[in-house]
Amino acid sequence: MSTSEVIASAFRLYRNHFANLVLMALAPHLVLLALDLMLVEAGLEPAQVISILLLGTAVLNAIVLAAMTQAISQAALGRGPGVLDSYRAAFSRSLVSIVTAYLIVWGLVTVGFLLLVLPGLVVGGLLLPTVPVIVLEQRTSLPALAQAYRMMRPVMAKATAVFSFVILISGVIPLGFHLLVGQGPFSPLLGAILGAVTLPLAYSANVILYFSERSKSGFSARDLSQWMREREPDP
Repeated sequence: MSTSEVIASAFRLYRNHFANLVLMALAPHLVLLALDLMLVEAGLEPAQVISILLLGTAVLNAIVLAAMTQAISQAALGRGPGVLDSYRAAFSRSLVSIVTAYLIVWGLVTVGFLLLVLPGLVVGGLLLPTVPVIVLEQRTSLPALAQAYRMMRPVMAKATAVFSFVILISGVIPLGFHLLVGQGPFSPLLGAILGAVTLPLAYSANVILYFSERSKSGFSARDLSQWMREREPDP
């Protein structure tokens, strides 16, 4: 797929499965919101609150991205992604590998953004499909990072463009919302809802780009269906 086809497919998949995908993304946002309130009420120092929230964010992101990879894969096969089934499958994956890879990628992207933005977009694009590689190919963090890089290096411009779309949808839009509405009594809840609405669209582009590039090695929808059946958790 071209960049525009990847993004158009992400919008189409997102529209067709909007309710389930948003509900899936809402759960960790609400957990983080509740955790934030509990930590503040407990009277912890701001530095302690931030440290705990950062750790909680990394763990919850690992869980939700694993679940969403499963759900988007099901949707790409024309099936309705179930929220509970997707989360059940997520807990059968290597969440430690996903957390480790997530921290490595966003550490590198953050450094890249500090170097005049563009390096961050390039690095993010080159490592964009790391989580789908871990979830679907059952690799650990470092081999998954290497596999993502090998896949994206020949299409670096496309990968950078898709990652820019991901940042726009899941980062710039929520940030703009916070700057626009400021701090009010309902701002955290509205921010959590907005995050749940934007995350599935952004992440759908990620997974679809992975499928597009993976298909170059002959990987088909039939292969994906068989692959997922082999990796389903035991009942």
